[in-house]
Amino acid sequence: MMANVVLTGLAVGLSAAFTVLARALGRRFGILDWPDGVRKLHQYPVARTGGLALYAALVGVVCVVALAGKWRGPGFASMCVLFVGALGVLLIGLWDDVAGARARWKLVLAALVSVAMWAAGWRIDVVANPFGRAVVLGYLSAPVTVLWLLACISATNFIDGLDGLAGGIGVFVFAALAVSGLALGNVEASILGLVLCGAAAGFLFFNVSPASIFLGDSGSCLLGFLIGCVAMRACTTPADGMSLSVPVIAMALPAVDTLLALIRRWSRRRSVVSGSDRQHVHHRLLDAGLSPGRATLVLYAVSFVCACCSVLITVAEGLRGPAVLTFCVAGVAACWYVGKEEVVRAAGRLAGRHEGEEERP
Repeated sequence: MMANVVLTGLAVGLSAAFTVLARALGRRFGILDWPDGVRKLHQYPVARTGGLALYAALVGVVCVVALAGKWRGPGFASMCVLFVGALGVLLIGLWDDVAGARARWKLVLAALVSVAMWAAGWRIDVVANPFGRAVVLGYLSAPVTVLWLLACISATNFIDGLDGLAGGIGVFVFAALAVSGLALGNVEASILGLVLCGAAAGFLFFNVSPASIFLGDSGSCLLGFLIGCVAMRACTTPADGMSLSVPVIAMALPAVDTLLALIRRWSRRRSVVSGSDRQHVHHRLLDAGLSPGRATLVLYAVSFVCACCSVLITVAEGLRGPAVLTFCVAGVAACWYVGKEEVVRAAGRLAGRHEGEEERP
């Protein structure tokens, strides 16, 4: 236990130090996020190189563990594969941060990285069924793994709209995955979750309002990719396979926000890949009169509750089925309450209505 505390503290310290360096690099090379008064409400240009700090902290801590002789053999080889895949996602996001890459190309490249991760052994082969026997995916393993990683990447990218929001959610999700991994006997995955929890926490010192550095696309995409990868190892057992319900419930907030965004864009005949708007859940809280800081705290509270629920269904195996069903009902109710307009418009389009209606900005 003490060793895990030390590792988490080391991750916090390294992340904070690398964040200072990444911020300086962003300012030095002009990798900045400029305010526009609409979606980007900060008052001055802010470096968007937070992904560099998260990646450096992860690599640094794991290398320290390996040099200490605590991580060898297949486990360390698997971490090296993770480093390469994470570097690929980091570079894709950094390309967008620096030069403004097209969303479709980012999606294609991220899918290629996901395929490579599947081929290297980071995959979903069996999915746990909370209501019965596990489902063996077989030939569906590759597409399910790719879709899972792309969904995690998109969810964290979409929710990254307020100072400290995506990073804070990352802290809660990684902590939940670490506890779940420990409960399921996946010690190495649990350690990885703790390290990434510490790395996200160290970055938050500089990312909370008013932020002096942003995650950028490199950081938000990297965060989602790492959540997806850790979940594949932390929430998997030889008998039941991967329990998708655990990470999905932990990430319920960004998952619901992403789902509503896709429905909204599709119903208005906009590109679901490259479209953008100011109707994400955090924007709605701002429009309701909350300050950015209060809106972030409200969403932190929601994310904390979701993370606790995900841990609960891991520990209380007998309650897993009813808990998942209850959470699904609550999720549908939340989607209807928050996104009633989007759902109605999408239903109208499916029925062939609103053909002549103009898109709203």
